[in-house]
Amino acid sequence: ARAKALENVSGFVRFDIEGELIGETVRLSIRVSDSGAGFDHQTYITKLRDTQRTNTGYHGRGLLLLWDLCETVQFTNSGSEVEVTMQWVNGDE
Repeated sequence: ARAKALENVSGFVRFDIEGELIGETVRLSIRVSDSGAGFDHQTYITKLRDTQRTNTGYHGRGLLLLWDLCETVQFTNSGSEVEVTMQWVNGDE
């Protein structure tokens, strides 16, 4: 059944990764886009920020982790694309 269902899957997920060294600072940009319709990220983000900070489960924390770890998190194309950037000083542990 799994193989048959996979025959009907179409679309794509694309990852674009770019790194840059500026002096001692490393800047990493990751863009993930897919062919889906996206999602209402504004409503979802508001709900997450209001209610999920106390979530200690094993799921539902991905966007919160992105906000905590990344310099920027930007959604485009109706939520079907997200770009995050991170920076750190080269040699930091």
